[in-house]
Amino acid sequence: MRLKSFHVRLFRNILDSGPINVADTTCLVGKNEAGKSALISALHRLNPAQPTPMALLDEYPRWLKKEHEISGEIKSAVPISATYTLEESELRSIEEKFGVGVLKQADVQISRNYTDDKFQISTDIDYKRFIGLFLDEHASASIRDQLSSAQTSTQLV
Repeated sequence: MRLKSFHVRLFRNILDSGPINVADTTCLVGKNEAGKSALISALHRLNPAQPTPMALLDEYPRWLKKEHEISGEIKSAVPISATYTLEESELRSIEEKFGVGVLKQADVQISRNYTDDKFQISTDIDYKRFIGLFLDEHASASIRDQLSSAQTSTQLV
């Protein structure tokens, strides 16, 4: 996967960076204390060499922390999100396993929040196509009609 863009919100002193597009070579330029290291640190949280927790006490903007705890806004804060583009070999591997056209695009969104400190990964999936291909390959003809009305994998189960 290749990083396409990222977005930092409510991380250290960055309230909202806005989307930052990334090319093969990207340079962050700014004055001292402008937030360059904070951007890199937030981005590091999506692909750390060693597990690195999202430390709410250290990384949430301190001057907003209490107010956002009271309002509940802190629970939904997503400090880092990024869009990656799958390489051609990765796309082929997915298509071999799940079928051609199951992924509607090569972009994958990854984010991480403070509350459960887990990664959220999403992409645009053609569930109807996936279910059709799955039923063709794995379901016997006698039950295929009953299962074909499923719109998601959860409904299929």
